[in-house]
Amino acid sequence: SSTAFVTSTLGRNVVLSTHRHFLSSKFVQPGENENNENLKTVASLKEKLLKTAEKTNRGFSSTRDERRKASDIVKQLASQNPTQEPASSYYSSSNDSNANTNMNTIAGKWRLVYTDAPDITSLDTTSSSSIFQPLRAATLGRIGQECIPEENSIKNVIEWKRPDWISSLPVPSQTNKNNNNDGTAQSRVLQKVCCQAMADSSEPKIVKLTLIGLDLVGKVEDGTESEEASIDNSNTIWSSFSNSITKQVRDGPARILSKNPLELRGPLKLPFGQFEILFLDRDMRIIKTGQGYLAVNIREEDDW
Repeated sequence: SSTAFVTSTLGRNVVLSTHRHFLSSKFVQPGENENNENLKTVASLKEKLLKTAEKTNRGFSSTRDERRKASDIVKQLASQNPTQEPASSYYSSSNDSNANTNMNTIAGKWRLVYTDAPDITSLDTTSSSSIFQPLRAATLGRIGQECIPEENSIKNVIEWKRPDWISSLPVPSQTNKNNNNDGTAQSRVLQKVCCQAMADSSEPKIVKLTLIGLDLVGKVEDGTESEEASIDNSNTIWSSFSNSITKQVRDGPARILSKNPLELRGPLKLPFGQFEILFLDRDMRIIKTGQGYLAVNIREEDDW
């Protein structure tokens, strides 16, 4: 299994506009001409890479030429990597933990914006020609990682959203800030593959993973008071039962898992590969998996 889980469907204009904010902030620091030129080069390369990611829908619909173009950009960015020891947050020795003296850290949440890893690109079923495709059980959302160095852990996150066809069922919809284009809120399940992570100063760009478990977490966004009241206005036992079924159909397994999240941990720990950090700055991380596939992530500040 590839480790390119590295993390919502790529917002076409949101990603670029958000990232340009980060890019523009890099030009405010005065310095040598050579350093300023390097910053401009990196900013230009990052924007080109994000445009490729946008055009190819996170790499899911990329052609061979587009993958080659992305790979070339990544090579150029890797040569300009500003972080000498990007894996230092996961050094096992406390003496090595402060080796990375700049502000760039792998710690935090990272959302995938591009990959060429087939085990990730195969997750998107929207382009499937199957006659059952319109009735798929879930819609792929965001993909990313939660990197928690203080726990020596990395969680590879895949967000599964409520399928569109549920909205056509005769059940009350939800409307709030976490909604779809049609105004209905999006219940979702977060699948988190939990790994123990470690690194060593002898290989400052390599993070090694060990599989330790799986988490399943449900997120249910309740509707407005009037909408929920229309469901909960129960005068009979049958109405109460019917309303319970209505909410369950509307939210699916997300409702069950929101109240009873699963945290599965077994007695065995299995090797789960490794990845090399090719590029790391404040807002972008690029890795190469043990199988040689690429994954480009941007820092995610919002909750999953």
